[in-house]
Amino acid sequence: MLMSCKLGLYFIIAFFCTSFTTNATELSVDFSTEAEYNNNIRLASTDKEDEVVQTGSLSVEVLEARKSLQINANFLLEKEHYYNDTFSGETSMRAGFGLFNFDLVESFLSWKTSFTRTELLSDAADTDTPDSREYRNILRSGPTISYNISKTTRVDLLVNYINVENSDDDVSDSERLDSSFSFSNSLNRITDLSFGAKYGESIDADEGDEYANANIYIEFVRRFSHGNLQLSIGRTKLMPEDSASTEGSFYNVLLNKEQVLLHDISFEYQQDISETSIGFESDEEGVTDVNSPLDGHVSSDVVMRKRLVLGVDRNVGSYNYTVSGFWEEETLVIQDDDEKSYGLNFRFENQIYQDLISGFEYAYRINDFIDRPSIREDKTVNYRVYANYVVSTDLSVSGFVGFGSRSNSKNDAREYEELSTGLGLKWALY
Repeated sequence: MLMSCKLGLYFIIAFFCTSFTTNATELSVDFSTEAEYNNNIRLASTDKEDEVVQTGSLSVEVLEARKSLQINANFLLEKEHYYNDTFSGETSMRAGFGLFNFDLVESFLSWKTSFTRTELLSDAADTDTPDSREYRNILRSGPTISYNISKTTRVDLLVNYINVENSDDDVSDSERLDSSFSFSNSLNRITDLSFGAKYGESIDADEGDEYANANIYIEFVRRFSHGNLQLSIGRTKLMPEDSASTEGSFYNVLLNKEQVLLHDISFEYQQDISETSIGFESDEEGVTDVNSPLDGHVSSDVVMRKRLVLGVDRNVGSYNYTVSGFWEEETLVIQDDDEKSYGLNFRFENQIYQDLISGFEYAYRINDFIDRPSIREDKTVNYRVYANYVVSTDLSVSGFVGFGSRSNSKNDAREYEELSTGLGLKWALY
């Protein structure tokens, strides 16, 4: 379980020992601590338990941009302590090594390594508490060949070794080999067209959890004034060793446009097939806001996902607000378990003074567990008021008050209410 974490840490340590002789290196080291009170730490419907949680963390970020070496790394070591012993305190790495890329042959052959650590739930229907959280570590490493046929045409060939480790014993660990080929052509200054294929298979996995996967796609990119459009369409086939293959369409649509009726808008639609032991690459980006709960599945399975996200953002003087909505549908093929979810998130922020920012967040989410009649719909609402004050260049303090609740018309035991408040301090060490 610790192998991928150690590899990511070794990369960072080795880099620290060799990189400070160049001005191209950007390094930041932050220490932060937060004390939070919660009147229902287990998110229970009855027999509530209050708790005070002390969290300390050390965050390291490195950016390196040389001619033949590029690094974008982050490392977050976190220690939690529960004063009333409702949960066991632990020290954990909450994020890991990002991207390590160096050129073996300039403009032709490079080697890329990445490491991600994703937090998730053992079951999508679980309540998000420390007892139900699991981790997934993914290490990718391999060569990439890029050949420019002409000024406008390029061919890329990539091979990756992938090591996946899951802390959940019900989800298998695996080692894989992935390969991909792409042919790209710039039609003009604002339009790119490419097509490609991917193939991967397990080289070491638990019996019954070995998969091969294949994907073909065509991609269109268009840049325009204050925005861009990316459209990918293809076909994905997932082939388990001991069961029937699953095949489906692949779509990835990204649209960003600024200055639309004084607002910036973003639109994203994704549709694809994967298997739960590795998940989707978009999951590795992590939770982005209060309305993005952890993903989770009970065991290895084939998952089909459709996801749509729409966001609107505006800055007006010292004010900023963001409104986003989403819809998602997932199907576990082997277990025949469907889930739908949709929701809305709103954030308003005001820079009261140069060093003082206050804000408000509201999140509303519905999870419909279609094939679990004893649960069916969970409705979750969260409110949060927060403030951040910059004391000096290196020191800032923050605080928040939050309220959350969940209702369920089919199962009263899933309902809860919680009130939380906290104070935090962040100190930039370097």
